[in-house]
Amino acid sequence: MVKHFSRPLPLTFLTFHFSLCFLVSCSSPPQLARWELTGGPMAQNISTVFVDEHNKSHLFVGLTNGEVHSSTDEGGTWSKLTTLRPNGSINRFIQHPDDVQRYYAATNSGLFVSTDAGVAWTEITINPSSSHFAVRTLVIDPYNARIMYTGIAGIGIHKSTDGGATWRPVNNGLDSLALTKSEVCDIKIDPSKPDNLYATMREVGVIRSTDGGASWTRLTSIMGSGGIAPTSIVVHSKSPGTLCFGMEAGSIYKSVDGGKTWSPTRFGSGSDKPVTLISHPDNPGVLYAGAENDILISTDFGTSWKSIAGKLPHVASTVTIAPGKPVPTLYAYGEGIGLNRSANNGVSWIQSPAQPGGSTVSAIVGDKRGTIVVAAVGASVHRWTTATRSWTSASNGLTSGSIVSIAMNTDSSTVIHVATSTGIYGTLDGGYSWSSGSHQLRGKPISLVSSHPIFPTRMLASTETEVLVSTNTGFTWNPAKPLNDRRRVRSFTYSPSDAGLVLGATAQTGAIISTNGGLSWEASRYGLESKSLDAITLDDKDKLTLYAWTDHGEGYRSTDKGLVWNRYSPPWQTGEQVHIVFDRFKPSEVIALVGANQLYYSRSGGGTWIRIPCVPLQGEITATMWNSNTATLYVGIRDIGVYRVALSEHLKRLLEEW
Repeated sequence: MVKHFSRPLPLTFLTFHFSLCFLVSCSSPPQLARWELTGGPMAQNISTVFVDEHNKSHLFVGLTNGEVHSSTDEGGTWSKLTTLRPNGSINRFIQHPDDVQRYYAATNSGLFVSTDAGVAWTEITINPSSSHFAVRTLVIDPYNARIMYTGIAGIGIHKSTDGGATWRPVNNGLDSLALTKSEVCDIKIDPSKPDNLYATMREVGVIRSTDGGASWTRLTSIMGSGGIAPTSIVVHSKSPGTLCFGMEAGSIYKSVDGGKTWSPTRFGSGSDKPVTLISHPDNPGVLYAGAENDILISTDFGTSWKSIAGKLPHVASTVTIAPGKPVPTLYAYGEGIGLNRSANNGVSWIQSPAQPGGSTVSAIVGDKRGTIVVAAVGASVHRWTTATRSWTSASNGLTSGSIVSIAMNTDSSTVIHVATSTGIYGTLDGGYSWSSGSHQLRGKPISLVSSHPIFPTRMLASTETEVLVSTNTGFTWNPAKPLNDRRRVRSFTYSPSDAGLVLGATAQTGAIISTNGGLSWEASRYGLESKSLDAITLDDKDKLTLYAWTDHGEGYRSTDKGLVWNRYSPPWQTGEQVHIVFDRFKPSEVIALVGANQLYYSRSGGGTWIRIPCVPLQGEITATMWNSNTATLYVGIRDIGVYRVALSEHLKRLLEEW
């Protein structure tokens, strides 16, 4: 047990104190606090799913962190096979048509091949300068498996005629400037004439080759700016010249003359991108599309579309098909829904009982009692309760983009706001429906949103350059004063004894202080002018004493309510990665996570610390929350999910020993 005191103590007390610690540690070894995985959120970082063409029960899943997982029972159970390259998102698996054990993986960090059904993988060198480059797709000629095509971001399309042993660029007809900026999103071979190739490229559009890639022509003038980049393309296997492509902005176009003319068959909303376009393996006239807010089906090869998402959360989803008669099995997956299965063409969906891999949580918040926890994963929100001890989706209708911050109302846990790169969105019913904030904020990136714990209608937010305030629970927002005061706040701290006092820990500009609930601000005068702070905490007894903390473990103290600050040494070594977590309802209750295996507690804002022996927590911390009412700490770990540790009994014992 380690303690840190904020002021000198008598030598006799110190001698007695450390003697007591020695006796306790010898006679009764400390019980380690142990982390418990909460089981989610069920928003796994799945980037692709592939069904074995010869065994529909055999699935492969690729994750955004480069992991490969396999299931032999249609997703009932999973086993991790390997990691291709850490954090190299897997974009697509391709099975060799003549060798069922040979698989290819197109990833954001290169192209890989496995000859033993995914157990071991080797990177394929396509271009000497292409190592670790993003590869979105690979296609194999259905009549000659030695012929393959792939695309590399910034280099263009490459072809192999010897089964992938060697490759050469095939980009004639495309200007070099477009290739250096572009990304090949999709390539398809016309089954009726394999020398006919179609591809979608950012900054270029849809292109075609009629000579096996020797030369290319542009079929559309649609460019990648403004969210209208083409994302995927499908070719009708029994109707030559009939094809469809989807755009990032959400629209889908169809051609019946080989791409000479195009007709729109679906208009997108601008933020509603088709993630996939895929054709039915046994009925080429049937198409499926995974979109930002929906899963779609077309029975006339893209002329008309209808939704089959059912009760799935309205988040970006992708569809994979397992061949089967009379109805194929559909798998829908996305950052907000994990893996789901439908055996009735989307009439109903069942979530996979086991989920491969984990999730990366960007923000966690909870109610005052400690019974409800809400977490963000990507663009989705998920809810966990101590009663059910399970995660449920709370993202219905939320189309916000990646979430960086969450705020929960003081009076009601069903009133939640999220901050994203496109503004602030809110729900009044716990996530059953969402709406955007005021018109002034649309398109304005928000880095932090926070609810005042005393004024239920007061909310604060921060952009990269200013502090915003709302006095009507987020319906309208206005800049705080002084205007044009360029500051980005990382966290807000509210005084439980003075509703008007709010402190902001800023990036590179130290601490800012408000005495009117966030309507106007002033900077601390001395000691923190250029510091990047993560948190500000309050002494539990002295209202004038404040503590400020950086993400590298440096501590500062003010004894005049934040006007002047001086260095203050915590019990850990500065320079380490430190996460300071405090209860927003009681900012004198603080937890410090230092590195992977050090845990400290303070009930005086950081004036005095107690070391809590704990089992090391492995992985990168992405989000934290501390509830002093239940003495429970929640921590999000990249690619795993949310862990919790209950510290009530540990703190009781340690404080009694103290």
